[in-house]
Amino acid sequence: MTYKKFKSLLAGMLVGDNIPPTDPEVMLSLVEMALDEIATQADSMHLLTQNRFGAVSRLGVGSYVYRTPETPMDDDSELDLDHELCFPLARLTASYISKENKAYHHSEASRLTKMYNSKVRELLESIKLNNTGTGYET
Repeated sequence: MTYKKFKSLLAGMLVGDNIPPTDPEVMLSLVEMALDEIATQADSMHLLTQNRFGAVSRLGVGSYVYRTPETPMDDDSELDLDHELCFPLARLTASYISKENKAYHHSEASRLTKMYNSKVRELLESIKLNNTGTGYET
């Protein structure tokens, strides 16, 4: 999802509540804070790497780590997350901006992240069972 599309999604989530900041630096700072939070909670396949020389968010399984997602550079930048995680990212960002629905947006972000994590764990377990001794192992 592009950063521009993400901002449109965010604005839609906040209709009738509050508007996203018009200052691009403020908006980007809120998105960066939400990206960091998502990176610490989600088992993002896109962020999983063995490169320990970049910015590392947390340890993964085995020799893997979760890298810190990159902040979008402009409206055409693709968000540095799995597509499914763009929706909890928008909910989390909305929770920072909302006047009326902070708890709701935060709760939805957590629910969506947990659903994503369970899909990833199921996928990794399937890979582990299908490739015992030759692929992913914990």
